[in-house]
Amino acid sequence: MLVIFNISLLIRTNQLAAGQETLVQQNQSYQTAFALLTYPNSQVALIDDGTVYGTLVYDPDGRVAVLNMWGLGELSGEQDYQIWLIEPDENRFSGGVFNGSDDVAYVSVVIESPITFDAFAGIGITIEPEGGSPGPTGPRIVGIDL
Repeated sequence: MLVIFNISLLIRTNQLAAGQETLVQQNQSYQTAFALLTYPNSQVALIDDGTVYGTLVYDPDGRVAVLNMWGLGELSGEQDYQIWLIEPDENRFSGGVFNGSDDVAYVSVVIESPITFDAFAGIGITIEPEGGSPGPTGPRIVGIDL
């Protein structure tokens, strides 16, 4: 009986740790978005692609942005959403990968760019193999003009 209790306790502890990690990441996104909003040149791009909507908060002279979106579902374990930072000549940089969640109504992602955001014409989000890919291969889910 004690063994079963210990196993149950271990499983619950792991679930709580995973939930805490999610909360820590969300808190970091909120703090970053709040800080960006205090910058004098910060901008907010609205996202409304039918079923997916939200905001992108960024400073054109900075290298960090926060993407908040509603309407993205959880993908299979073999797929991720990938963010693409698109230059005017259509060259793309990966802005990171993430997965949606059916348990949370929205997704908040901090994007760290190799160069300032004023160098980009837009941002795209595609569905890619788990872990991402070197270039877009899947369908575009969201497109944002900067």
